[in-house]
Amino acid sequence: MTVNELLDRLLRSFQVYYNVKREDVTPPFVAEAEFHTHDEQFFLVKSAVLAEAESREYIYFAKEFLLDKT
Repeated sequence: MTVNELLDRLLRSFQVYYNVKREDVTPPFVAEAEFHTHDEQFFLVKSAVLAEAESREYIYFAKEFLLDKT
C-alpha cells in the first residue's frame, strides 16, 4: 500500500466525524480535519440556559516518508 493510499484511507475514516479539507491547506500539511460542536442545557425555557459548552478540534496531516528520533 502506498503513502497516498494510506492517507486516503485514514482521511475517509475521519470524514465520519470531521470536516476534512484537502485543498488550500497550509504547507507542510496535506490535509486538515475540523470538528465543531455546541451544546446547551435549558431549564424549562430556552432563555434560562443552565450550561453551555463549545468544542473545537483541529487535526493536521503531513506526509513523512521517514520517521526517526531527530
